[in-house]
Amino acid sequence: LFKRYGIEILLSNDDTDIRKCLLSGLFVNAAYYHHTGVYKTFRDDFNLSIHPSSVLVSERPKYVIFNEVLGSSQNYMKDITVIESDWLLEVASHYYVNKFVTS
Repeated sequence: LFKRYGIEILLSNDDTDIRKCLLSGLFVNAAYYHHTGVYKTFRDDFNLSIHPSSVLVSERPKYVIFNEVLGSSQNYMKDITVIESDWLLEVASHYYVNKFVTS
């Protein structure tokens, strides 16, 4: 498909653009790590945890986006991507303009 339309394929070890692209579609599903040991969504402080099967469960990244919440004994985030807090204002300022975000 790329060849058909003459689009150059560039290889890179930097996944920033891909993660920002995911954030542009999942910005409402952003959460931050809270000092109590759970993640909280930015807009409504909804408590979440990383699903135990995730490779990120032991890393505790500061900021994540997620695609799905699995409810059981806890609310588990699935399909998680690590993000940077300043991307929230860059990608979705219309949504986060009144929410304080720090790095």
